[in-house]
Amino acid sequence: MKIQSIKNIGTRAATGILITGAVLLWNKGIVPVCTITLLLMAGSIISWLFSTIRLTIKLLIAAIILTILV
Repeated sequence: MKIQSIKNIGTRAATGILITGAVLLWNKGIVPVCTITLLLMAGSIISWLFSTIRLTIKLLIAAIILTILV
């Protein structure tokens, strides 16, 4: 179980670093055109986006419930 969580953390960290690098290159005017890398990243990016959206929705629901109770 610990190995799986370490793998997930490593995958998300690597994806975050790659996304940050791509954004920094984009800001400098260099468009990354390495299609194979982008295709390999696509699965991780989509997974990361859905998990982020899911967390945001959970936090929003919790905030609404706390607002109603208080």
